[in-house]
Amino acid sequence: MRSLMSFEFIPATQDDRAYLLSLRKLTMLEHLENSGQFLSDAEHESRLDDAYACSHLIIFNSETIGT
Repeated sequence: MRSLMSFEFIPATQDDRAYLLSLRKLTMLEHLENSGQFLSDAEHESRLDDAYACSHLIIFNSETIGT
């Protein structure tokens, strides 16, 4: 029997901001610092805000897995 995989792409809301900021730091911090960019929390938030209206969450089988 094949299992069904369900993907959704939903627009991010302000309620998703903490998740997206955490995800950004988790995935970008090492790369930024390796390139000599040591950003403050405010700078990370500013970058997160850039085109925030275009941000979407990736939902896989009812679980948020990324952006």
